[in-house]
Amino acid sequence: MRYADFEQALDSLNIVTRMTNNELKNQYLRLSKKYHPDMQNGNDDKFKEVNEAYKNHTTIYEKF
Repeated sequence: MRYADFEQALDSLNIVTRMTNNELKNQYLRLSKKYHPDMQNGNDDKFKEVNEAYKNHTTIYEKF
C-alpha cells in the first residue's frame, strides 16, 4: 500500500493520530452504521470507502 493510500484511509475513517484500537474500531462501527445502504439516507459508495479504509488500516497494523 502506498503512503497516499494510507493517508486516504485515515481520512475516510476520520482518524486522529493517536487512537487506540478500540477507538478505531468504534469509529469504524459508527461510520459503517451511518453509511450502510439499508439505513435511511445510506450511502453505498461512502459505506464501501469506509469498509475498504478499515480493512487496509487493520491489514497494515497486522504486519507490524
